Amino acid sequence: MHKAESLVSYIYYGFNQSTLFLRIDPKTSFNDFPPDTTFSINIAKPFAFRVNVAYRDGLAQAGLFEKKNGEWEKIKDITEAAMQDILEIAIPFKDIKAKAEDELNLFITAYRGNEEIERCPWRGNISVTVPTPDFEATMWY
Repeated sequence: MHKAESLVSYIYYGFNQSTLFLRIDPKTSFNDFPPDTTFSINIAKPFAFRVNVAYRDGLAQAGLFEKKNGEWEKIKDITEAAMQDILEIAIPFKDIKAKAEDELNLFITAYRGNEEIERCPWRGNISVTVPTPDFEATMWY
């Protein structure tokens, strides 16, 4: 099996008390991707959610989906998203039912049409712990 060169250079994440922030740096501008390329931010834990992001007409179009009874159901549009040279998105913890000290397990998938062409990380997940109300105080000794 041959593994093609990755579409993604780097994935960065951060958070504040209420929101998870993600940044995805592609190897080339999203302008250069075929129009049927989409990205999914897959949250596997504590609950199954997915954010689908597409670059259409120069804008990021992002929607939040929750897995219910084995089917993906759209919950809402994500309006805090931008995509051109990089993808940046803000996902409120309350929208994915995450509470303080919950561990989030997530990964990114890229699709061309309905075919998955890449997963980041290739194995495993990115793990993020939802901050507690005193998180900033405990990080600044």
